[in-house]
Amino acid sequence: MRAKEQEFGTINCEDALLKLNKHYEELKINNCSINVIDRMLERRFELMDFYNELDNLANSREDVIYRFIESILLAVAHWGPEESAKAREAKKRLKEINADIARKAAELASLLDERLNIDGLSGVSDNTNNCVCQTLEIAAQANENYYYIFHVQEKVRRLYCQYDYKYWPTLSEFIYEVARDAECAKIDNTNEVTAEATFGKRGSDKDFLRALTQRIKLENVPDLPRIPLLKDFSDKAVASLVNCVLDLQPEKLKDAAYIKRYRQGERERKRNLDSI
Repeated sequence: MRAKEQEFGTINCEDALLKLNKHYEELKINNCSINVIDRMLERRFELMDFYNELDNLANSREDVIYRFIESILLAVAHWGPEESAKAREAKKRLKEINADIARKAAELASLLDERLNIDGLSGVSDNTNNCVCQTLEIAAQANENYYYIFHVQEKVRRLYCQYDYKYWPTLSEFIYEVARDAECAKIDNTNEVTAEATFGKRGSDKDFLRALTQRIKLENVPDLPRIPLLKDFSDKAVASLVNCVLDLQPEKLKDAAYIKRYRQGERERKRNLDSI
């Protein structure tokens, strides 16, 4: 009976994989997901415990199994080790860029102030533009921004003809604000899954487990049947799943003990966050 139940659960999950594979092939997208599907089909014996647990938790509902597996595929495609590393590197680079902008923009603003003080007060002039509105118009024309030229330009012209320079920020004030904005920039994640995938200071396979956990949680919305959460699965089933979908090399394979330690660490992390 046990073997028949496992085979039934495996068949149900593989049916969902085949439907997803057909869907992706028809759309001609997501080659990464197609590769994962191929591995999950090829390594069926390795995943039989996972398939059986998913089928039981989903009460053999095709739609629930389909959505759960699709969440796995999306997690691998968008928050796998390589993508998480890119996101972590992007955070680092954004911090460096903003520091450069803050420093260089402040320097430029200071030079603009100095030029304005010299120009016209020392008997010489360089005939450069110090008016924000004129700079805006010249920039639009130079870059052929016809949206501005045809829809905005005349309205702005009427305004700066009506109000003289004292009513407008100077060029240096604009640039000082660019410097201030960059200096005060706070780098945030645009979604909860990326936040989980880049939580660790250094990349590891735990990043993917966090991302997968969060991506599955987001799939549970009010108007659709509930799908299982990753915590509902055994340590062994999760280890087999991760080994397969990430195509881990032998020296990096996870076992049930690894998943158990990971889960203990996550519970501790959540307690620490709750206590803040």
